[in-house]
Amino acid sequence: DSGTTTPTTKTNQPTLPTLPADATGPRAASWARQAVASGDAAAFRAVVAHARRLAGHRNGKEALMAGLEGAPGVRRWVGEVLAGEWLALSLTGSGSRVVQCALQVGDEALREQIVTELHSHLDTLVDHTYGNHVAHRMVEHCGPGSLAVLMPQLTAGAVDLSTHVYGCRMVQQVIKRCPGWMTRDLQRVVVEHQTYLSMHAYGNYVVQCVLEHGDPQLGWEIARGASARLESYCDNKFASNVVEAVLRWCPEAGDLVVDAALGGPRGLGGLGGTGFG
Repeated sequence: DSGTTTPTTKTNQPTLPTLPADATGPRAASWARQAVASGDAAAFRAVVAHARRLAGHRNGKEALMAGLEGAPGVRRWVGEVLAGEWLALSLTGSGSRVVQCALQVGDEALREQIVTELHSHLDTLVDHTYGNHVAHRMVEHCGPGSLAVLMPQLTAGAVDLSTHVYGCRMVQQVIKRCPGWMTRDLQRVVVEHQTYLSMHAYGNYVVQCVLEHGDPQLGWEIARGASARLESYCDNKFASNVVEAVLRWCPEAGDLVVDAALGGPRGLGGLGGTGFG
């Protein structure tokens, strides 16, 4: 029927404020800093309302980051607007820069929001060209309270992470920055797989980290393991570093190493003549 009209569908989507042209211009960062310095809250409410778009924009991300760095109110607004978007942003070049900035300058509430959203995607982040930077910023800037949610994933994947070019650094940072009671299970997994990790190009650094920053009792277990396999360790480029770390960070275990060397078929002088011994 030609007289019938199609009803219009009304949506409840709020109308976004107009985005200032300067927010995506070549001088977006300078404009944003000036707006923050002058207390132009209205301009930044408009910027943050378009945060999803700006985070993926070459110039827009600079305006958003400048706002994050300069105004506590902007950080709160960004957290509200980008809730549920942190993973998608972490996997893009521009977006990951914004997430890293939020972790670096945000308060603990914003950091906790980001970590809570990302913790179950740790493997994806660590293995990703852009996401691995976000994973490192989480460990670098978040307090132990926020990082606690990561510990089950870190512990379960400790061996794979410790042998990953990006993941090994993350495991080391967690062991260095978090209290011992919080990382003990993680350290124990490292000790249980110490031979494999010690002979690995990346894993050996994690074993050394436990010796330097971890539980002294677990350090002794590493020392005993290294002493029991001293010849094979000294023949291996990476494991020989672990033997050096035992002597450096666990000197009271030095007698174990010396006794193992003296009692071995090659003797102390024979080990010293090897490429790494």
